[in-house]
Order: sequence, then C-alpha cells, then structure tokens
Amino acid sequence: QVVGWGGIFASHIASRQSTRISDATIFLPATEPGLVWMVDYPSGSIQGMPDLWLTDLAGKQITEPTRIDVEGFPAIGIPGGVAIETNGGVALWDATSGAVSERLGTQRGFVSDSQGSLLAWCDKCTELHITNVDTLEDIEISSPTGRLFNTYNFGARSARFSPDGRYLAVTAGSSVVLIDTQSGDAQHIADLPGAEPSHYFGWTADSRQLYVSSYSYGLSETLLVRADLETGAIDYATLPFGGALSFEILTPEEARPYLNDEDQLPADCPPVGVQPSGREGICGFKF
Repeated sequence: QVVGWGGIFASHIASRQSTRISDATIFLPATEPGLVWMVDYPSGSIQGMPDLWLTDLAGKQITEPTRIDVEGFPAIGIPGGVAIETNGGVALWDATSGAVSERLGTQRGFVSDSQGSLLAWCDKCTELHITNVDTLEDIEISSPTGRLFNTYNFGARSARFSPDGRYLAVTAGSSVVLIDTQSGDAQHIADLPGAEPSHYFGWTADSRQLYVSSYSYGLSETLLVRADLETGAIDYATLPFGGALSFEILTPEEARPYLNDEDQLPADCPPVGVQPSGREGICGFKF
C-alpha cells in the first residue's frame, strides 16, 4: 500500500514496515507492476503544471522528472503514461514523448479507474466509457433509468475494475452495477441506501468477490455488501461505525496480525470522535 502527501511511503500491510520512496506532492498508481507515479507541484499545492516521474517501491527513481504541458489534473497511470482530467476531455499523456497522444471526449473529463490498457472514464456521466488506450476501441454504457424516468448518473469516482479486467463495478444512484468489459452488458446486483455517488468498492485478488461500503462520513454506521460472482449470493452487514472512505481487501492470513483472532462486540469499537482518522486501535467483526 502506498500512502502520503508531501512524503510518499510504501507500507507493507503484513509486516507493517514503511519505506519513504520519494518526496512529492501526491502520487498516482502506475499500471506497471511495482511502480508508482510521483506528481510534484512547484507550489506544493495542487495547482499549475506538475512534474511527473516513476519510482519503484524501494524508492529507486526510474524516470527523470518531466513537466506536463497540459492544464488539468493527473488522475491515474496508463501503460507508458498518465490519464489527465481536463476541461476538454481526458488527455492521454505519453511519458516517452512528453506530450499528449490522444484526448477522449470534449467536455470536462472524469477518470474512474484503469486496469492494464483499459480506462474507465466519462464526461457526461449519464454515459460511462471503457476505452482501450492502446487501440482506442471504446465501449459506451448508458446509465439506468430510475423511477419517474430520471436517469441516474454513474458515480464517476466510484468505478473499479476487477483484478482480471473482466468486470467494472460502479454505482448509479443507489444501485451497484456490474459491467462486462468485453460485451458492455450491465446488470444491477445490489442496492445501497441513498443515492450517494461515493460508495467504495474492493475486489478479492481472484476477482470472484466484490465488496461495497456505503458512504458513511459523519454517520454512526456503515453498510457493507459482499457479492459472490460465482454463486450469485449477495450478503449485507451493518458495521457499528461510520467514517468509511476507502478500504483494503485482505486475506485471513494478512488480517490475522491485526485482529489477533479475537471477535469483538460493537461496544468495543465506538464511533470515532473525529472522522475519519480519530480511531485508536483496530476493530474486527465477523461478516
């Protein structure tokens, strides 16, 4: 896991060991295994045109810093470069040439996720695009129509590819939608309370199970959904704390050093006073 702002650290979840890998304003995940994009703004705040370079998880600098010559926000790594959100679509910046190779869309662009050469993005988020950035082949998916003929926008920030790239999970209103990245077919698989676009997704490493947490900032409970793609089973659990933002999927072996094999009662894990980072200790519950 990579974390940090100003100082960027690679933290090994199981051992809890952290390594400072670079000094930069923020970082972006790269599609290349074991590499991370550093994004450094001269002012120290996110404004203007930043310098970008690649490092590995040990802190070795792989490429020289390059100033991007495009107004926008670097959002996520793509093969050989970075996808940048701009007011004129999503710009695909190539690290070798140091220039934008393509633009996707013409309006304000939002980037959701990338997996290999696949990029999920939208401008009018009543339609979601899955584009192969190598071939520029594109699948456009229209969001579902709700009651009273309202069309729900896709949650531009919520979409997440499965690790094998076969599916894209995304919210549309209160619905959790699963999109087949090969055919573009979309199916509703679960509901979450409210119509927040900021629910959070996590996949197991084998792409067989999808987890979703409800947006619970400032609330006292979090709804968790587990969808098993092989059996079709959908399970719900209510966690007795709020402040959920994003989360990590761990195997039982990875989680055991944190939980000490102890089940806890809700009273053992009271809501935090200052969200989302006011908790002390780790709470564990059975699903």
